[in-house]
Amino acid sequence: TSVQSYGGFVLHVGTLNPSSTTALSVGDVGTCHVDYTRRTSIASNHTMTHVLNHGLRKYCISSKNPQIDQKGSYNDDSKLRFDFSYNGPIPPQSLSDVEQYCNTSISAKLAVECKVEKLEDAQQLSTVRAVFGETYPDPVRVVSIANTSISDMLQAPESKEWMEYSVEFCGGTHLSNTSDAQALVIVSEEGIAKGIRRITGITRQAAVDATNRGETLTLLVADAKELTGAALEAEVKRLGAEVTVAIISTVTKTKLKAVLQSYSKTILAWKKEQAAQRVKS
Repeated sequence: TSVQSYGGFVLHVGTLNPSSTTALSVGDVGTCHVDYTRRTSIASNHTMTHVLNHGLRKYCISSKNPQIDQKGSYNDDSKLRFDFSYNGPIPPQSLSDVEQYCNTSISAKLAVECKVEKLEDAQQLSTVRAVFGETYPDPVRVVSIANTSISDMLQAPESKEWMEYSVEFCGGTHLSNTSDAQALVIVSEEGIAKGIRRITGITRQAAVDATNRGETLTLLVADAKELTGAALEAEVKRLGAEVTVAIISTVTKTKLKAVLQSYSKTILAWKKEQAAQRVKS
């Protein structure tokens, strides 16, 4: 079911199995069970959305984009999606830095702490990220991804040291440690409206598989350099189609397409040479 809050009530919204012979009536009592396998995947994507948000602030702030604000997010068991304010596509190197930062945070095995604090106190934290226009409850749930506790941060809330950590107001489900995410891969970065960009990513086994596939394709594209003529042309066509549909890092995909494009120039030169030889003969 989907759990939603309406008018102060927590509601479980779902569809009765068509094959069920039992009808629901007012006054019936049901038992809810959490699908922890699915929830763990959602928690992984949610926690890494926080890390991604912090990585964007860390690597993508510039004179052209002096501020990056969250404009929306969505997490389910298959992906994470994050919308944010940004003018123009993220430069490839910056996007690579963000992806690397997320994976470094996973390798660092950072603790994910969730703690309810007074709103006034929590708002003083130098690093806190809040959604513009959002109204937060008091007290508010604070989620930090750091090697320093929230309590310690609140002892000196304005310290610039905390800018190295992700801290947000959030009521969602999270991991207890970043290492449980296993890996993060950014599979796309695109514009969805003027001044709004969207990043879609995957974590856990899906990200591990995408990383391995990216490495395999990188080796295949590199090996193609040893080919010539018609053999190179056929391999570039095959790899081009494979890279286009592959679920891999968009950073890796951009690099592979650039290499294949350089091979296309070699193929064009070969064809011109073949044509010239036919004219001479």
